Formats: sequence, C-alpha cells, structure tokens
Amino acid sequence: MARRTLLRAAALVACLGLAGCSTAVPPPPAADAAAAPGADPALDGPPAGDAWLVPDPGVLAAWERFPAGARPRPLVISTPPRLPDDGFTGSDAKEAALAGRFRLAATLPSAPPPTMRVTLPDGPAELPTLTAEAAVDSLSAASIGSTGPELPITRVALGTATFSSDRGPLPLPAWLFTVDGATGPIAWPALADPAFWPREPSDLVVDGGAHLGPDGRTLAITLPAPPEEGCPGGQLSRYEPAVLESAAAVVVGLRSVPSGVAPGSPEPCAVPAVGRTERYTVPLASPLGGRVLLAPIGVGYTEVQAVVPG
Repeated sequence: MARRTLLRAAALVACLGLAGCSTAVPPPPAADAAAAPGADPALDGPPAGDAWLVPDPGVLAAWERFPAGARPRPLVISTPPRLPDDGFTGSDAKEAALAGRFRLAATLPSAPPPTMRVTLPDGPAELPTLTAEAAVDSLSAASIGSTGPELPITRVALGTATFSSDRGPLPLPAWLFTVDGATGPIAWPALADPAFWPREPSDLVVDGGAHLGPDGRTLAITLPAPPEEGCPGGQLSRYEPAVLESAAAVVVGLRSVPSGVAPGSPEPCAVPAVGRTERYTVPLASPLGGRVLLAPIGVGYTEVQAVVPG
C-alpha cells in the first residue's frame, strides 16, 4: 500500500498546477452534504476544462466515519517513509527506496514500551507503539514486480521525525533507518496503526494547504487561478470558492463564473496551461474543528490539505 501511494503521490506532484493532466474525472456519487453560505448546492455550469475543480460530494462519503470530535483525534499524515531532505546519492538508490527494496543488515533494537506519550495538535495522548521489526516489514514492502538491487539497512534507532500532517508539521516517535545510498536517515512512525486514520498512514497530505482564521470558520486556501487570457472572442471566467460540508469533512473547490468575452474576432487558439495559483478566502457554515479539509489537486484527485492557524 505504501509503495503504491508513494508512486501515486509522485504522479500528483507532477500533475499539480497543470491544466492538461489526462486522468479522467469520475462521476460524483450522491451524498448528503450541506453547502456553505453563498455556495450553489448544484455546483453546475463550469466549462468542461474546469470541471475537476468542482468539489465532489463523493469524497465526503469516503470520510463519513472519520471521528472528527474524538480525543485524541486520529492522525492523518503523508505516506511514510519520511525520506531524507537531501535525497539519495544516485538514481538507483532513489528508485530502490521508492520501490521498497531494502535488506536488513543490522541488529534490531529491543521493543519500545507498549505506549508513548505524544504531543498532538489537540493535546497530549498515550498512543500504541510499533516495533522495529514491524517498521522494517512496512518499509520493505516492495511493489509487486519490482526487481533490482536492495539497499542495506545498516543501523536502526528509535528517535523522532517530523511528518506532514493535516494539521501541519508533526513531530512523532520514529524508527530511523541508516541506509546505504541515502544522505540521511529514512524515518517510519514508531506508532501502531490504531493511531492513524485509516488504520495505516496512507493519505497524501498537501503541506501548507490552508490557514484557519481566529474564528475557526474562515479559511485562506491556495487553489488554481483562472487563465489570464482566453481565445479572441471566447468566454472569459473567474473562479469562486465552492464548499461542501459534513460532520466529518469539508471539501473546498472552485466553480467557474462567466466574466466577459475576450476582445477580437472569434478564432480557435491554444491557451497556455501555466500552473497559476491564487489565495481564496472561504467562509464555512460552521467551525472547522477536527474535520478533515480536502480540495482538488489534479484531474480526478481530491486530497487532504494541511490546515494551520493564522
């Protein structure tokens, strides 16, 4: 699962900000969702090229069981492992790491205590731990069909690493793996699955996605900006935030609103697919609280956003 999601995350990074990603947009399933003030519940009318920006009610259904009010609230983090900031010494080592091709060549430390006290955004909590052996197994879950050299793990130590969470950078207890070919330790959370949502940390988090105002219900979020220019005689548009809310999640997207006609005689042309972004202010119907924030980040993809105060 981790290998598959890592490759998916790499594809999404390449897709961010591009208007021409080729993944098809699935039809949105029906869901019981309330629209925020000013949002059109039908969310209809955007041109086909902008359709992927419209919030999909189906993603609310996917999160309907998330316990937003739980204490401690389940952790939602980017897919581990946490790779070294300076990467790898070569492309072969990087490819092997992303594919999960590792070989244990070190003595494993003894098991940690059953629980550890961890400081979370909603306060301290005692969370169940993961053994070094289980972390090695997760780290070494090579993709099906992946072949090639394995990276030796030469040292394993219990420490701390900062992971990208849906509430900003989050230091967590972590198993730190010294690996041949890596410029620094590779980290895997030293916490067991019950601490995370879903029961394994496999949700892509776009770090720094939004800021939450002091009232707890006003978001400032960076999303795509409309094209600066259109074809002569063609329809121009602006983007307006569109919101769907449930008790567990909030989906913020955009809808295209006609704003005029480009000067000149109508003629076909190519509009540059430049990845421009814009900061949008989004009022919510109720305070965000512990709900998960999601937004479209590419054609066919709506993913978790990081929310920080400010």
